[in-house]
Amino acid sequence: MFFGLDVSRLEPMQVVHLGFVMSSALYMVANIYYWIRARMSNPVTGDYAGDYNLAGQYHGQGQLKISTGDSYTGQFYNGQFQGRGEYSFASGVTIAGRFVRGLVTGAGSETYPSGAWFRGCFDGSRREGAGTLSGDAASRWVVSTCAFRRGRRDGAGVEWLRDGSRRECSFVEGRLHGPALLHLPSGAVVNERWDHGRRLDDGTATATGAAAQF
Repeated sequence: MFFGLDVSRLEPMQVVHLGFVMSSALYMVANIYYWIRARMSNPVTGDYAGDYNLAGQYHGQGQLKISTGDSYTGQFYNGQFQGRGEYSFASGVTIAGRFVRGLVTGAGSETYPSGAWFRGCFDGSRREGAGTLSGDAASRWVVSTCAFRRGRRDGAGVEWLRDGSRRECSFVEGRLHGPALLHLPSGAVVNERWDHGRRLDDGTATATGAAAQF
């Protein structure tokens, strides 16, 4: 007997068909079960395609589209972003790297809608440590390599400007600060002084080997 049905009276093909129906029903029930468990046990939910663990959590490789417009593609561990992955915000910002408990830690990259980008170190999905940041179309500089603290340039660094000049400088909370050396394409070196983003010297600065006009 099987659920009140005497299978001994069935033809062989009927038994095969019954087994197929039952396995399909069990598969559907399992999917519903995992969907409910996923909704209850995953910290971030949305339209998910990928692997699960036995607890119904996102686990392994997958892609998650969140109702806010954000999305994540990469590795999951017990419902969290964990491992290599890429998170795209609805704003157009994308951050990629190794995720630890949902946040990028260590080497990674970030791109912005303006076309600018960052390559370097992260801590908690925030730029922290050595890195290289490109400027956007409105920036006076093309690429800047320096230390970052709390997401902003902070410490010794170098800027490559659009006119081909190179500035050796320091930053405090994202702004030029202190003495700097501006290497012009002509070979002249200009001594500059900055105070939180404001240049202290006048229109003509003393240069090593030549006078330079800004």
